[in-house]
Amino acid sequence: MKTVLKKTLWFTVTTLCLVFLFAVIGCDKLEKTDGGESAVEDPNGDVLYAKVDRPSRFSDVVEVKLVIYDDAGKQIELNRGKWEGDGFRIVLPKTLNSNSLHTLINNNDINSGVAPTIINTPPTMTISNKNVKVANASFLAFDKDGNQVTYFFLSEIDENGNLNPSGIIYFTYVDSDVTIFGYSEREVLGFPCGNIHWIDEPIASVLWKETNVYSTEWTKGWNVWRLTGGANCLEETRKEEWTTISMSKLRWFSNKW
Repeated sequence: MKTVLKKTLWFTVTTLCLVFLFAVIGCDKLEKTDGGESAVEDPNGDVLYAKVDRPSRFSDVVEVKLVIYDDAGKQIELNRGKWEGDGFRIVLPKTLNSNSLHTLINNNDINSGVAPTIINTPPTMTISNKNVKVANASFLAFDKDGNQVTYFFLSEIDENGNLNPSGIIYFTYVDSDVTIFGYSEREVLGFPCGNIHWIDEPIASVLWKETNVYSTEWTKGWNVWRLTGGANCLEETRKEEWTTISMSKLRWFSNKW
C-alpha cells in the first residue's frame, strides 16, 4: 500500500504519514520517498493517491468526496476525486476557509470526530500556537447515482499486512504549524464499575482521574495521527494519548466488509 503525494515539479514525491485519534498515535510529518505510483500535479494542492485494501469490493464506487463538518454536524465538501481501479485520487486543498475550521482549545468532545480538542492546558503541557484552527476530514465513497456506499479510513496493520487497529487514525487539517507536548490531568464525573441498582434508584456518580498525554507535531496543511486510550475500571482512571505513527504501518480500509 502506498499513499503518494506529489507537490510541484520542484519537490520530490512524498508519502503521507498518519497520526488521530481515541486509540490513535499522534501526528506525523510528510515523509519523502523514492516515488512509486504517479500523481497528477495540481496548483491548488497536493494530490493524494490511496490504494485501498481488497479493491474488488468497490466496483460500484465511481468517486470519493473529501469532507469536513461544522459545529452543527453539517457536511462541507472540500473536493472530490475519481475511483481508479484499486483506489482513489483526490486533490487536498492547500488552504481551507477559516470559518469552516474549529479552535483546538475548547470544550467540545473530541469523540465527535469533528476536530481534535484540548479542554485544559496546565503548566505540564506546551502548545506552540494556542490559536491554531483545525478540522478532521472524512473520505466518503459514492456510486454512479450519487448514493454513498461506503467510506475509507486509515488503520494500522501488523507485520503480515493484516488489520490490527490499536487506535483511531485521524486525517487532520491545521492552519499553521503547531507542536503539542506534555500531559494534563483532571477529575471527571463518571459511574462506578459494576454498579448495581434498581430501575427507579438514582446511580451514584464518582470522580474518575483522566490523564491526557501529547506528543505531536503538525505542519500547516494536512496531517495524520492516532489517538489511543483506555480505562482502568477498578482504579477509576482513564488515559488518552496523541502520538505519531509511521505511514508504513497503515493501510486504507473501508467499513464495507
